[in-house]
Amino acid sequence: MTKITVLIANYNNGRFFKECFDSLLSQTLTDWEAIILDDASTDNSLELIRNITEKDSRFKIFTNDSNKGIGFTKRKLIELSGSEICGFLDPDDALISTALETVFNVHIQNPEVGLVYSNFVYCDDQLNKVRVHKAAQITALDEKYLNFNAEITSFATLKKSVYNKTSGIDPYLKIAEDKEWYMKMCEVAPVKYIDE
Repeated sequence: MTKITVLIANYNNGRFFKECFDSLLSQTLTDWEAIILDDASTDNSLELIRNITEKDSRFKIFTNDSNKGIGFTKRKLIELSGSEICGFLDPDDALISTALETVFNVHIQNPEVGLVYSNFVYCDDQLNKVRVHKAAQITALDEKYLNFNAEITSFATLKKSVYNKTSGIDPYLKIAEDKEWYMKMCEVAPVKYIDE
């Protein structure tokens, strides 16, 4: 079994995908797969992504038969994952080279934890750093938990066995689907913040 699966929901973002792809190729942990689910893009995204990934068998591409929305697409991506540990990466985002290795090790060292997350860097369209967003450790189901201010961030990784204890991502959500599943994960297991 692959150590970690990167889940990429795409809709009309193929023009940004090369930087995402390059960041995956630069990872210090190489035992990963990337599953891309295209949500019936109306531009040339699918062609661009296929051309970029065609020489690397770790990338697997699937398509929705019609536009289903982000909730449906992300829920389906988790179902397609071949790993116990997986995380969503937007096609217009990039990871630092140690990201997969770091989150994988934290998951292994903390078997009780269902979700692992870190800080993130806002960049301009050339991936030049604009500012760093420091996340925060969620420790209780209190007001901070109810009013997420990006405490849990875009490359949150999960254990499927813990995710499967929840009702899963709501397939009908069109926005804020990430906050919804983060909250569900917080309710069934501890979550772990990496201050990096």
